[in-house]
Amino acid sequence: MTLIIALKCKDGVILGSDTEQTRMILGGIGVKDKNKRKVKCIGSCAIMGCAGAVDFIQKVERRCD
Repeated sequence: MTLIIALKCKDGVILGSDTEQTRMILGGIGVKDKNKRKVKCIGSCAIMGCAGAVDFIQKVERRCD
C-alpha cells in the first residue's frame, strides 16, 4: 500500500510519501525494495506523487518534461 500525503501551508504545499515498493518477479513472487522515490519533480514548476504501473508513470514524466 502506498501512502502519499499533501499538506497545504501558508506559503505552498508539502508533499511526502512512504518509500517501499513491491515488484513482481517470475512466479508471481513479490520482492520489496526500500528507498524508492514516489514524489517526483516534473518540469520546472510541478511535483507529483505517484504509485502504480511504472510504464504509465514514466509516460507522464516524459510528457511533462
